[in-house]
Amino acid sequence: KAVAEHLARRFEAEEFQVAQTRFNVTLSAGLVQISGTDPDLALRVADENLCAAKQAGRNRVVASVMTREERQPAAVCE
Repeated sequence: KAVAEHLARRFEAEEFQVAQTRFNVTLSAGLVQISGTDPDLALRVADENLCAAKQAGRNRVVASVMTREERQPAAVCE
């Protein structure tokens, strides 16, 4: 999560240029930490977290923790 947040800050601060056009980029990420669970479920949860990051205003990292027993709700982090 810390790495994704660091990358998001770096992308936001960097100015890119293609030909004569300058622009900035933002990064939204959906992350999940899994412990002994189904990888397909983890991928679906990471995708849900990415959607939540974009719906919360983009340029965000949304992470959650999953165990076999439960999935904690995602928390939006800036």
